[in-house]
Amino acid sequence: MTAGGAVLGTRSDPKERPRPRAPRALVVLLAALGVAGAFGALAGSNPILGVASAGALLLAISIASRPDVAVYVVVGVIYSNAAVVLVQFHNVPAFAAIAVPGLLVVPVAYQLIVQKKPVVITSAFPAIVAFFLVQIIGTIFADDVDSAFDELVTFVVEGIGLYFLLVNTIRSVETMRWVVWILLAVGTFLGALSFYQ
Repeated sequence: MTAGGAVLGTRSDPKERPRPRAPRALVVLLAALGVAGAFGALAGSNPILGVASAGALLLAISIASRPDVAVYVVVGVIYSNAAVVLVQFHNVPAFAAIAVPGLLVVPVAYQLIVQKKPVVITSAFPAIVAFFLVQIIGTIFADDVDSAFDELVTFVVEGIGLYFLLVNTIRSVETMRWVVWILLAVGTFLGALSFYQ
């Protein structure tokens, strides 16, 4: 170091200078404008699809940053029966109702693969398996095997599958507390809606 405070031997080589990069804010702004333009074009042709796509994007970003969000959304939608109402009365594709519980795959994968937590099997599982065996026997001896088989598949997907996904995502007291608050909020909303109607 010299008397003037300059550091000796720190002259940079022109070949080693870093290339100028676009500021992150500019990249984010351009991406946001592109996404907004795409949603605007989609909303112009089909407003419901545009709003749903924007909501799906926000939900995906929320789940990616905090996987527990998927649990809260799924519990709220299933308890309110919103997906079934949308499919049956508002011409929403049936895929939407099936995709709602599928959101739980993200937090389950996060718990089992990233955090390496063990699979949770509760004490209720043997009773569920026993009921499943009764349903299999009932399907075999049913007069209308097709309807009985449909009920069996529904139980496997909506019963055992949903049980497994929920039990393996709600692992902490904090998550359970949030789930209870969501159930209370949805119940209050549905009660107020019924009172209004």
